[in-house]
Amino acid sequence: MPRPHPDEPYIVGAWDFSEDMGSRTAVDRSLNKLHGAIVNFPARAMTGWNWTGEEMDFKQDPSQWGAMHFHDDDIYDAGWEPISS
Repeated sequence: MPRPHPDEPYIVGAWDFSEDMGSRTAVDRSLNKLHGAIVNFPARAMTGWNWTGEEMDFKQDPSQWGAMHFHDDDIYDAGWEPISS
């Protein structure tokens, strides 16, 4: 397990799901930079804890859309080889 950074002794990771929403990366804003890999393609740009309802377009203020929603059928690539007929 990673150790807390000396300048942020109580923070190991601070993942910001509103950052780089077009990617499969969970950006860690802590000094440790423990970026995560998002698998199975969950729905991104979901309203977050700080959504005010004043903006309906996540592109206008991405900081309010910092949540992800995982569905049981979300999948990006199972990695299976296609069956040739």
